[in-house]
Amino acid sequence: MWRLALAWALTACSDGIGTPQSVDFDNDGINAGVDCDDSNPAVYPGATEICDDGVDNDCDGVIDDQGIGATTWYADADRDGFGDPKMTQFACAAAVDKTWVDQGGDCDDNDEKAYPGAPEVCDNTDQNCNGQVDEGLPFQDYWEDADDDGFGDANGVAERRCAPEGGLVTNNDDCDDAEPAIFPGAIDICDGIDNDCDLTVDGEGRASIGQTIYDQLDDAIDATAGIANPGVIRVCAGYETVGRAHELESGQTLIIEGPVGVPHSIIVQAPEPWLTMVSGSTLELRGLELTSGNNNLMVDVASDSTVRVSDVAFQTFAAAFATTEPSNMTTTLEFDNIQVESTATFLDVSGEVDVTVTNSTFDNNTSTDAGRSLINLAASQLQAPSLTTMNVVFTNNMHVGSVVRLSGGDGPVLTASFDNTQFIDNMSPQSGVIFATETQITGTNGVEIRGTRDATRGGGLYLSNSTVSGVTIDDCEASQGAAVFAIDSTVEDITMNNNRASAVGGGIYIQGSGIVRRATVTDNTATSLGGGIYAAGTTANYATLVEDSRIENNEARLGGGLYHVAIASGLMTLTDSTQVYANTSTDNLGPGFYIDSGSVQSEADFGAEGTANDNPDYDVAYVLNQGANGNPDEVEDFDVDTEGFSIDNGTYAPFP
Repeated sequence: MWRLALAWALTACSDGIGTPQSVDFDNDGINAGVDCDDSNPAVYPGATEICDDGVDNDCDGVIDDQGIGATTWYADADRDGFGDPKMTQFACAAAVDKTWVDQGGDCDDNDEKAYPGAPEVCDNTDQNCNGQVDEGLPFQDYWEDADDDGFGDANGVAERRCAPEGGLVTNNDDCDDAEPAIFPGAIDICDGIDNDCDLTVDGEGRASIGQTIYDQLDDAIDATAGIANPGVIRVCAGYETVGRAHELESGQTLIIEGPVGVPHSIIVQAPEPWLTMVSGSTLELRGLELTSGNNNLMVDVASDSTVRVSDVAFQTFAAAFATTEPSNMTTTLEFDNIQVESTATFLDVSGEVDVTVTNSTFDNNTSTDAGRSLINLAASQLQAPSLTTMNVVFTNNMHVGSVVRLSGGDGPVLTASFDNTQFIDNMSPQSGVIFATETQITGTNGVEIRGTRDATRGGGLYLSNSTVSGVTIDDCEASQGAAVFAIDSTVEDITMNNNRASAVGGGIYIQGSGIVRRATVTDNTATSLGGGIYAAGTTANYATLVEDSRIENNEARLGGGLYHVAIASGLMTLTDSTQVYANTSTDNLGPGFYIDSGSVQSEADFGAEGTANDNPDYDVAYVLNQGANGNPDEVEDFDVDTEGFSIDNGTYAPFP
């Protein structure tokens, strides 16, 4: 009966699911409906969790999460045993989703080498987490090694470090930190540079090829034998004497180069010649000072070979470059920025040779041998050479024969092109500064011959069967033809000014046939005959033409403007485009034109009477009769103005 009553009572206090709300079986103050374990008085909501007992003491659904015996855990991302003090949890055990440790203090949890007590490494990082960087490590000075040759910049600033970084070394011994081939102990090749930083330039030898040093330049040249392209032979700074002769091989290129910007010189003491070329060989000389020690030939140039010379000075050579046999195949010689002095002959070549000289000077060279010229080009039977110059100056040279001799052949015509080239204050006592036969000379951009003294024939030019154009000749002196002495030749677009002949032809002396076209002949004087032009008809059927030219203000004893004499039949013609103005005769005979003999036809303008252009007194004088002793018995003179006239062996007639 009492059991039924108890059951009824319990049912009456139930929470509807079978647990009485007011029942607390473990007497822990929490009724059975709330207590997660009402049989254990130590387990109820709000109880203290006890770690490691396997019980949910506080009824929060988690066993052993926090409570008595719990620990602070630190996240250890880099697994070095020390956790990040900024990432923690308080729990009985570490969570399983991360690596957690019970030691904090890691100052960089992304670096496994950084943790409390770690060894310090020289990397500007705090490895042992004591707040200091690289403490306790040995420090020393480092210098930048910009060229990565293992040696630091001698002019650099030291950096105090415990270990080098990239591009730093522990020495500052490099004398040029921009060039990896320059450092202490490097091979000191011949280049005018202190390659090994020993404070001396090119101190180990006298020549080098690549990284090989030679005691003598002769040795370096010998080392190129049998090698088509052995590389550049570099001559060391200072002075070097070569005493052996060398012969190039067909197909070989020999390059000899001096250091830039430092004193250097080669004294050629070798037997003649120093270098012998063969067909197909090439010689290049650069940046050298060459001096002859025995006055012999330096280079024997062969047919079908090539010579290139730049930035080279030559002194005291009897002959620098010559062809001992005429070239029968194209041979090329190129010279740029050379200086030649105290040399008898720089160039003596014949045959099919093309010569180019640019940006160069020829100064104070001398030869008393009439057969030697400073530059001598001659045609062979079938081939003729050519000469081209640009920006070249010839000054103060004294060659008895001529400074430049151009000798064409009966068939091939030698050609010479002068561009911005000057011949100043030279002496050629026998003939012109330029002597040319069978040659075509062209001048452009200011070609001038000036200041020649003591010449016999042609102070500026001596021409035979040649043509010249584009040249100015002034202030020259000669006995005959102070500016030009021309035999059967043509001068065009030429200026002859202020030249002085001690005998005849103050401007030009024409022998045989000749053409003077578009010439300016002014202010020239001749002590005797032909102040402007002296024309001598010496060959049968000679023909002399003066066309489109200006002959003005010249002076001579007879024929201030022109003088004509003939010992053979022929004709001298002055066209209507020619002007003969204001010339004077100190004997008052033929100030414009004196005709000694022969035939003349003129349509030239002699200037209106009474104007500034008029020739004083009568314009023209001609010899009526020759005396037995060659002196005229009777001379007639007359004014011309612009009308034409003809004189035929002393007989006057209007023309046409």
